[in-house]
Amino acid sequence: MTEDLIARLTASIRGLRREEVAGDRQSPAVAAQMAKIQTQAQATNVRGTPAFEIGRTGGTLRPLEVTSLETGQFAAAIDSVLAG
Repeated sequence: MTEDLIARLTASIRGLRREEVAGDRQSPAVAAQMAKIQTQAQATNVRGTPAFEIGRTGGTLRPLEVTSLETGQFAAAIDSVLAG
């Protein structure tokens, strides 16, 4: 999260204070959460965002590779999972 993004978000979201967001970025709780997310991303080979996984509820998820965010690619993948 860049300083520019923080400035834009805090300017556009009423009640969100730039100083508070900037201070929270440095907190041990946020650092711990970021480390956890980083570990999870590395373990599942997530290299960027957006990233998607697909699978049956309670089952193993697999990466869903899409070349665009058009609904057709997602629908086809979902249909494939539901078909078995």
